Amino acid sequence: KDIKSRMQEIIDKDIPIKRIKVSKEKAIEIFSNYNMEDKVKLLQTCKMEEFLYIFSFQVHYQIQ
Repeated sequence: KDIKSRMQEIIDKDIPIKRIKVSKEKAIEIFSNYNMEDKVKLLQTCKMEEFLYIFSFQVHYQIQ
């Protein structure tokens, strides 16, 4: 399948995308549990606010 048709399937399923406010430590824990070491290293090395927002799409997570 091409990307366009796969994206349309996801849209048709109307799966919600959740915006979640978490502490930096909680975000590191979540990304560690999913073996997302690039995000863990980013969070460990950058200076940022006490809280941040991540997005959840089924079991996938992303930093805002």
